[in-house]
Amino acid sequence: MQKEGTDKRVYNGEDYNTAFDPEVYLSKYVRDITEHAEEDDHIKFMVDSLHRIFSDGELRGRRLLDVGTGPSIHTIISAGKHVDEIYLSDFSKPNREVLQDWKNGRLTHNFETFFKYIVDKEGNSESAGAREDETRTKVKDIFVVDLLSDSWPELSSQQPYDVIITSRCVEAAAPTIDVYHSILERLVALLQPNGFLVVIGVLGIPFYKVGEKHFHCLPLTDSDTKEICTRCNLDLLHLESTKLEMGTPTTQLGFKRTFVMVAKKVKSQ
Repeated sequence: MQKEGTDKRVYNGEDYNTAFDPEVYLSKYVRDITEHAEEDDHIKFMVDSLHRIFSDGELRGRRLLDVGTGPSIHTIISAGKHVDEIYLSDFSKPNREVLQDWKNGRLTHNFETFFKYIVDKEGNSESAGAREDETRTKVKDIFVVDLLSDSWPELSSQQPYDVIITSRCVEAAAPTIDVYHSILERLVALLQPNGFLVVIGVLGIPFYKVGEKHFHCLPLTDSDTKEICTRCNLDLLHLESTKLEMGTPTTQLGFKRTFVMVAKKVKSQ
């Protein structure tokens, strides 16, 4: 009999509807931004990078799509001030239910420290609560999307987007690097000409952990990330990664390095 706490099966696909626990994920990784104060902590790095990316004012527009949102909305906090409409999406029904609970103001999990952190960095006088309420009102829909399916009806039936963000999602879905790049190409096709793609990912790991469960992750290399712009016909605007390794596959996260890429869709596409 397998001992408790030694589940070595690697979960993927439909397992996100049955084995992925949003509450465990939130309590471990997105509970309080002050718990991520160390230099190069992957959550702080991501939140700080998104703040810098959107604070310079170039990434803006009417419609933003977040692909593979998961049960957390920390990826849209900085972006929310620069767009009029936000669309979230995820494959997992439990994750979508958490997002809907947040939008309706009935989620018990609290993102207040994340909103306060961004509001303070922006240097404006609004409260964290007011910023969260404003963000909620901008979220217009929560779509279901299976990145491995032949069609994405809920995403593709919409008008093109000005900004698409995907964070630590595509490598969790794609079984191979060709599929990884193919998914990103299909996302770029949903962008307006001159629209922006923001990709946040992790390098060099075969899985990540939620509780004691191991979930598939495609081990990406630096060259894989640099090939994104070539494969997707994008102009690279920004690429950075954590300087330090974020642990090994034996740790809770397993993340080695986190990267953030911003690219612009070539107008002639």
